[in-house]
Amino acid sequence: MLNLSHEPAKFGPRGSRKKGRKHRVAATDVWYGAEFGGGARKTTRQFPPHLGRTGYVFYPTVRRMGPQINAEYLDAVEKVLVTISGGP
Repeated sequence: MLNLSHEPAKFGPRGSRKKGRKHRVAATDVWYGAEFGGGARKTTRQFPPHLGRTGYVFYPTVRRMGPQINAEYLDAVEKVLVTISGGP
């Protein structure tokens, strides 16, 4: 489960932090590592190889579904505009 509070993440037995840990892991670190890969540094070796700007899951899906996402978004905006303008 992600720690979304501002409290430090707790690791190890009885919630104590592991020795040598300088900062908590941010959800964005995990997200970008999982999406774009890592491996260049000791701290990123748990992720698949780095792909540059290509991505593994999210961005390829957005590129593939872009036209559909765009059409659905524009339809929703149009419905809102019709509703607030009192149109048909």
